[in-house]
Amino acid sequence: MRKKALGVSSGIDNLGAMQPHLVICWFITCVVVFLCIMKGIKSLGKVLYVTALMPYFLLLVLLVRSCTMPGAVDGILFYLTPDFSLLRHPQVWLEALIQVFFSVGTTWGVIIAMAGHNSFHANLIRDPIIVTVTGELTSLFAGFVVFATVGFLAHDLQLPVSDVIIPGPGIAFIIYPEAVALLPLPQLWSVLFFTTMLMMSIDSVGGVYVFQLVDWYMGTVACFVMAILECGIVGWCYGAKRFSSDVEAMIGKRLPVIFRIVCFIVLPALITVALVSTLASYKPPTYGEYNYPKAAVGVGWFIAMVTILPIPVVMVIQILKAEGSFVQRVKSAMKPSSAWPDSRLRHSLKDTAESVKDNFLFIIGLK
Repeated sequence: MRKKALGVSSGIDNLGAMQPHLVICWFITCVVVFLCIMKGIKSLGKVLYVTALMPYFLLLVLLVRSCTMPGAVDGILFYLTPDFSLLRHPQVWLEALIQVFFSVGTTWGVIIAMAGHNSFHANLIRDPIIVTVTGELTSLFAGFVVFATVGFLAHDLQLPVSDVIIPGPGIAFIIYPEAVALLPLPQLWSVLFFTTMLMMSIDSVGGVYVFQLVDWYMGTVACFVMAILECGIVGWCYGAKRFSSDVEAMIGKRLPVIFRIVCFIVLPALITVALVSTLASYKPPTYGEYNYPKAAVGVGWFIAMVTILPIPVVMVIQILKAEGSFVQRVKSAMKPSSAWPDSRLRHSLKDTAESVKDNFLFIIGLK
C-alpha cells in the first residue's frame, strides 16, 4: 500500500516521480469541491444532505460486514478496553486535546464561516453542543468499523491487534485497506469505505511526508495559539459582560455561568499549559523511522507561524489607520464595530470596558 498507492520515497528531500493516479484523484477532488461550493451556501447546503447522511448508512453497512469476520470481536474489545495507566502520561492528554481540534474543527475558521450563514437569532448555545456530541459519537461509531476490520487483519496475520496498528493517518489509509483487500469482493468494500472517507472529508492531496509535516505543526502550535487568542480577546478584551449581552440580544438569555467559566478561564489556562508542555517536550517530526531534515523542520515552523502572522499584521494596520496619539489609536483599534444588526447590540457598545477584577467577578457569577 505504501509503495504502490502512495509511492513513498526515501524522504521529503526526494519528492519522487509524479504519481498519475494520485494526480487524477486530486483533480477529481478539486472538481467535486468546486461543484459543491460554486454557488456558495445554496449549493453546499443541498450537498450536505447527502454527504452528512450517507456516511452513516455506509458505516452501518461496513460495520455489519466487519462484525461477521473472524477476529472482529478482538479488535472491538481492544478498542473498548481502556488502559488507565496511560492517563498518568501528559502526552496522552495532549494527544486527546489535539484530536478535539481536528474532530470539532475549532480555530480553523470553518465553523465561524459556516455560522455566518445562520439566522441572527440562532441558538448559539444549543447548536455547538449538538454539533460536538454528534461529531464525537460519529467518531466513536466509526472506530467500531475500523477496529473490527483491524481485528480481522490481526487474526489473519496471527498477530496481536496492537502489533498491526500504526499511528497517524496510516490506520485509515494503509492498515484498513490492507484488511479490506483480504475480504471477499474487496473492490466493493474498498469503494464503500473510501466513498465514506470522501464524504466525511477525511482526505489529503499532498505527499505523505508533507501531510505529516503540516499535521505536526498546524495541529499543535498554530491551533493552540489561535484558541488562546480567541478566548482571551473575547473574554478579557471585548469583555465577558458585553459578549453575554450580545448573546442575550440574539437568543433572549445571557451566557450561562458555566459557559463563561469554561470559555474564558478554564480553556485558556488549559490550552496555555498544553502549549507550554508541547514546546517544552518538543521533538522534530518523524514518519515511522524516518527523521525529517533540519530544512523540513524549518518549513514546518514557518507553516505554523504564517497562519498566526496575519493577527499582529492586521493589528498594526488598524492602529496605523486610527487617528490621535498612540494610546488613543490602540483604544480606537480595540473598540468593537458599530455595524451591528440589532439595536440592543448597538446599545451594548456604549458600555465602558470593565476592569479585569470586575470582568472576572462577572465571569464566575458574582457580579
